[in-house]
Amino acid sequence: MSWYKFAVEYVDARWSQLGGNSRKNIAKPLTAATIALLRAKPTQFAPAAVRAALREWAFNTNRRPDAPRDVVAILKWVERNSLPVSAWEDPEKADEVLRAIDTRLDGKQAAAWSRKRNRRILNVAMKYAIRRRILRANPLPKGKESTAVGRT
Repeated sequence: MSWYKFAVEYVDARWSQLGGNSRKNIAKPLTAATIALLRAKPTQFAPAAVRAALREWAFNTNRRPDAPRDVVAILKWVERNSLPVSAWEDPEKADEVLRAIDTRLDGKQAAAWSRKRNRRILNVAMKYAIRRRILRANPLPKGKESTAVGRT
């Protein structure tokens, strides 16, 4: 299963249990993770347009069916170019994704509480992947391990 397909499924599974702010907070790290888990950078689309398509449409269960044509084109490209969920099992790729969710758009490190929230959100997504038998184990670091992924 592709990461993009999984992330959309995960959002849909959680949607009815979450309030508006929680839905937005989930969309942000899923957007960064999805971009980090692409086979190639989308050169035919502006980076801001890709982020907006993911955050505002792909990871919004209610809005997704009404996405405009340009957004649909972006999301179809993302779906075709998304790595499989199993990419998380590669420690280097997992580290790359964690760096992406820990970094603001200006390249600076996000606030500590933001990094913690984003990692917590991805940990819950990983637990969902394990329950669905998409992943065998959680590839994210445990406890105070903040940079090494899956290292013991």
